[in-house]
Amino acid sequence: MSERGDVLVAVRRVGFGSGSTPERFVLVQDDVLSTELSTLVVIPLDAWSTDDAADPLAVRVSRAEAGTRHDQSARISLIGARPRDRFATLPVGRLASASLDAIDEAIRILLDLS
Repeated sequence: MSERGDVLVAVRRVGFGSGSTPERFVLVQDDVLSTELSTLVVIPLDAWSTDDAADPLAVRVSRAEAGTRHDQSARISLIGARPRDRFATLPVGRLASASLDAIDEAIRILLDLS
């Protein structure tokens, strides 16, 4: 079972990122909902670039957290729900508390929540 902050790999392409690289997503919904719903609320990860540093809706995720060779960018503006069966059963990474807190703050900015 996946938990909030886990990095998941899509086993069926969602359509984000280059075709040769597995698509990775951060699970952001509450753990209770993750066990009850057939969909997962996720944010896609993509390679970090220098342009991302100026984007308030891009959160840097270290390569160690993402389970990749390079740092990643959590693309907050692309948050969405995806069917659970699109993802591998086991996570490939796990976000540190600081990264998950930064994502939470960016979601608040996106949705204008105080």
